[in-house]
Order: sequence, then structure tokens, then C-alpha cells
Amino acid sequence: MSEREKKRSGLMILLILLIVFAVLVFMYYLIGYLSAQSEEKNKEEGQLLISEDLDEVNTFSYDLDGTRQTFLKENEEWIYAEDTELKLDQDLVQSMLDGLQNLQSEQIVADSLADSSAYGFDDPYMTITLSFADGTPKILYIGSQNPMTDVYYLAIEGEDRIYTVASDVPSAFLPVSQLEKAEEDTDETADAGTEEDSAESSKT
Repeated sequence: MSEREKKRSGLMILLILLIVFAVLVFMYYLIGYLSAQSEEKNKEEGQLLISEDLDEVNTFSYDLDGTRQTFLKENEEWIYAEDTELKLDQDLVQSMLDGLQNLQSEQIVADSLADSSAYGFDDPYMTITLSFADGTPKILYIGSQNPMTDVYYLAIEGEDRIYTVASDVPSAFLPVSQLEKAEEDTDETADAGTEEDSAESSKT
């Protein structure tokens, strides 16, 4: 092998080593970047989506099967706005709010609402509106359901992120027909009132 060929061979080997070194450096920084991104994402997953105290909510509503259901709190009891005479199971109504108080994201799927239509927000599956005693509203939009994982997409009015939440979040909001107080409870209350009246009458 001539001296020139030896030099050319040496330069070729050096060039290959430089390329390998550059690739290794690139991979090192890429892995570090992806690791940092993953750690940041994991921090944000499972975060509480509602920081406000929902005990301060005095009105909330949601749409179900095309019907908007609105509940108002009066004298520490929930009433159905469309039929104020309807007797509601207070524990069931309150449980819907209690579930939201601990609402956590499963994952953050987008940091922008630019593609919100792809997640079903053009025609949301459900819109939940919370109104606080000071007049401040908070609106949650539940979009479409992911057919592969069954999670629902969720966006919050005033925020850019799109989250996923467990499938039992929207199913916790019941039609008003399932929130009525059981008839036997109502009858027992009425009977108790009658007995009290009778007792008062006998005393007089």
C-alpha cells in the first residue's frame, strides 16, 4: 500500500470515528431531553384539575341526553331548578360534586386547543358548569371517548390544555329521575310528621 493510500485510509478511519462520536453525542443529548420531557409529563399526569373548594358552589348544571339539568342550593339543600317541588336525594346530588373535587387527569394529550375538534369539542359529549357563591363560574367540557382506552377528553374554560379523564367521570352525572328521593323515605317523613301532630293534639 502506497503512502498516499495509507494517509487516505487513515483519514477515512478518522472521519468514521468523528461521525460515530457525533452520533453518540447527539444520542446522549436526545436521551437526556426525552427523559426530561417524560419526567415533566409524569409530574403533570394525575394532577388535580379543580383547585377551588366545591363546597362554595351554589349552582351547577350539566346536559344529559339533550336536556340541561340545573341544581340550586337553597338553605343548604339542593333543589331542581326546573321543578322546585321535586324531592331530591341530597346525598346523591352532593356526590356528583364530591367526585369533581378529586378529579384528576389521566394524561395531558395537547397543550393547545388548535386541534380541539379532533377530540370532540366541537360538539361536546357533556358540558358541566359550576357557579360559586362569589359569582365565579368554572366550565368543564367533556369531548369524545377514546375507543381504544375508554378515557374521555376534557378541557377547562380558560385553559389551553386537553386532558384525558377516567370514563366514570361523565357517568357519575345522573338523570334527574335517578336523583329523586325514594318514595318510602318521603312517606316515612310524612308519617313522622303526622305522628308528631297527633301527639301534640293529644297533649292539648
